[in-house]
Amino acid sequence: MAIYGITSTSMRWLAIVFSLVNGYGLNGVIIGWIIGDIVFFFMLSLTTSRLIKFNRSMLHNSIKKLSELLKFSWPIYVASITSFLYTWYDRALVLAYLSLTALGIYNVAYTAFSVLVTMASSLGSALFPYYGIAYGKNDQNSITLGIKRASRYTMLILFPLIIGLIITSKPVITLFAGQQYEEGWVVLAILSSFGLVYGISPAFSNLLLVYGKTKVILLLNLISIVISLAFLPLVWFLNLAGLAIVRGAASLITFLLSLHFLSRIIKIEIDYKAGLEAIFSSIVMAIVVIVFQQVLYSKFLLPLYIVLGGITYALMIRLLKVINKEDIQLIQQITGEKLATYMAKILGFNEDIIKN
Repeated sequence: MAIYGITSTSMRWLAIVFSLVNGYGLNGVIIGWIIGDIVFFFMLSLTTSRLIKFNRSMLHNSIKKLSELLKFSWPIYVASITSFLYTWYDRALVLAYLSLTALGIYNVAYTAFSVLVTMASSLGSALFPYYGIAYGKNDQNSITLGIKRASRYTMLILFPLIIGLIITSKPVITLFAGQQYEEGWVVLAILSSFGLVYGISPAFSNLLLVYGKTKVILLLNLISIVISLAFLPLVWFLNLAGLAIVRGAASLITFLLSLHFLSRIIKIEIDYKAGLEAIFSSIVMAIVVIVFQQVLYSKFLLPLYIVLGGITYALMIRLLKVINKEDIQLIQQITGEKLATYMAKILGFNEDIIKN
């Protein structure tokens, strides 16, 4: 899926650039999107046809199951439409109450923030097969344990990234988008502050879908819009900062409500100790980087800020002994023995732990 996604996206943008260079304008952009989607469709079709043998009986059984499938999925379709509208309504608000310049600034800031959201979604998607198998075996304990262990790793990975984005939002905006978008750093910092919820939400990602609670998913999407409308006056008083607070508050409250619904289905356990240690280490990292920025600031020093923050966070993780033997063994399974040995040394472990 990763290879297909990268390939189709690359084809899309290559086609867009080629079309624009040859003077096709907006039509060229549309053609590029179509080409990317067609490539993705054919790659999936070829793989699926090799994994599944299609025949008349399968088609007949699919038709018989159609009403059941639609009953399950129609709330997801509606939720997807609602989510699409929810994703774009804030742009409409900017155009309605602010200027076109403000729209450009907000769009740049939200695009930068969406990188974190995408990472969180990817982590959540990686857990989907595991939760699905455990649910199919009616193994509730495995799902509860999976939530706890997944929360540990998502917090250790995402908390420093999110807090790092908060403290480097200004150089991030100015370096990648230009000085004219500098005002957007406040929006990016506010969105990232509320975005701390994405440090833990991947551990619960797709669980409502696994349990077939599609109507609850639809309800949560509708609630997020209602919450946004309730906070709408903030846009009039605080402009783009108010809009960022609206989006952030909606995502936070929606997440808490999803936890409420999930807790009625399954026991939820979170690795609070790992979360507190990750937050503390991230705050120390943030203080070090902020102090360094006060002494020496330049948007071109962003890579140096990232390296300094990464080293500080790794030292704090090592000092607090957050990583244990099981974590190192998991790293080995994912990355291989060579890289795992290197990381074990950085985190203060003897390389023999890999062999044992």
